[in-house]
Amino acid sequence: MVAVVLSSRKVELLLGYFVNSIRRASELDSTNTPAGVNESIKTVPDFEKYILELQPAESGVQRKIIEADLVLWTVGSKPPLPHLEYSDVPSVIPLNARGQWKTDETLRVKGHPRIFALGESSALRDLNGRILPDIAQVAFQQADFTGWNLWAAINGRSLLPLRYFCI
Repeated sequence: MVAVVLSSRKVELLLGYFVNSIRRASELDSTNTPAGVNESIKTVPDFEKYILELQPAESGVQRKIIEADLVLWTVGSKPPLPHLEYSDVPSVIPLNARGQWKTDETLRVKGHPRIFALGESSALRDLNGRILPDIAQVAFQQADFTGWNLWAAINGRSLLPLRYFCI
């Protein structure tokens, strides 16, 4: 349903690409316009056009060069725990190979019932056993559950498991 609404509003969702560059269309001239971009870029009044060059994350997929009025880019990142990841002393916080805190479905750090982790710091797995991606949409949903579960832990209530849903 969400895809239909986005499509009807001329919103294109592109997953699995690295962004090589974002440039203003007005800064391009005929000598540096990437191949594949419409030569007659028309600027809508009050809106700047952008040219994005996208490199696929998977081999065998063609790169894309697209024109856009607006870009919303969510980017995964490395957790801010490098000093724990490379320490010679075993950490009391269980970390995965990416330096993320291992959590259960309630976002509690495994072995620590009063410590919670969310966002790129947590390694929460979905129902298929895959670690959830380090993106804002996941962290946004985790925040609500973490807030509830902190309150529940303080007040002796049942904690809720996160069931991530892709919007």
